[in-house]
Amino acid sequence: MPNEATVRKSQQLLKAVQHLHDHHVMHCNLKTSNIWLSNKGVMKVEDFRMAREHEFPRQQYTPGMSCRSVDEFQYLYKINVGSFRVVHGAKDKRTGELVALKQLKKINEREGYSIAARRDLEILLKMQHPNIVASRGLASSSRNDRVYIVMELVDYDLKTFMQTMHSDKQLFSVEHVKCLMKELLKAVQHLHDHHVIHSDLKISNILLSNEGVLKVADSGMARDYEFPL
Repeated sequence: MPNEATVRKSQQLLKAVQHLHDHHVMHCNLKTSNIWLSNKGVMKVEDFRMAREHEFPRQQYTPGMSCRSVDEFQYLYKINVGSFRVVHGAKDKRTGELVALKQLKKINEREGYSIAARRDLEILLKMQHPNIVASRGLASSSRNDRVYIVMELVDYDLKTFMQTMHSDKQLFSVEHVKCLMKELLKAVQHLHDHHVIHSDLKISNILLSNEGVLKVADSGMARDYEFPL
C-alpha cells in the first residue's frame, strides 16, 4: 500500500503542469520517462525539447449555438454547488441516459452565453477521449434564464473520493495509483495534441467512474492556443 509520499508525488506533478500552463508553456511530451525523482523524493518534470510557448487567440463567439429544453431531462439529485455553477444528476427522458447538468449562473445577455460557458462547451465537444468528460450539448429553460451544459455522468470527484478513503483508513494500491497517473497523463497529452491548455488541473476537477476510469473535467478556464512565429 502507498504511503503519503505517493499522494505528494501526484500533487507535485499536477503543480508542475499547472505552473507550465500559468506561464503559457505546453510541455507536449509528458510521459513517465520525462518525469524524474530526486534523492529527496521530489518529482521533477524535464525534457522540454518539444515544449512550446503559446498565445491565446481572440475568443470566438457562437451566439446561435443550439440547445435542448431542460424539460427533456428529469432531475434526480444535486451533485455539487460552486461559485459559478450548480451540477445536478438527471435522466434524459429521450434516451434514458443518466447525465450531469451543469447549471451556469452567469449569462451575458448581449452576446448570449458567458465566455466561460462557451469555452467549456466548445472544448468538451471538441475533445473526444475516454479520460476526458464527454459533453452532450446545451439545455435551457423556456425563458432562457437557466442554461446548462449536458455531460456524461461520472460518479465521483477524486478529492471527495480520497477524503472518504482517508476517513475509512483506506489507500489506493500502488498499481491503482500508477493506472490513474497514466490516465491523467493521457488526458493532458490529448488536450495538448489539440492545442488546448486546461489551466485549472486539481483533484476536484478530476473525476472517477464506478469502473475506476479517470476523467478530466471543468474546462471553464481552458484556452485554445497558437504557436508563436
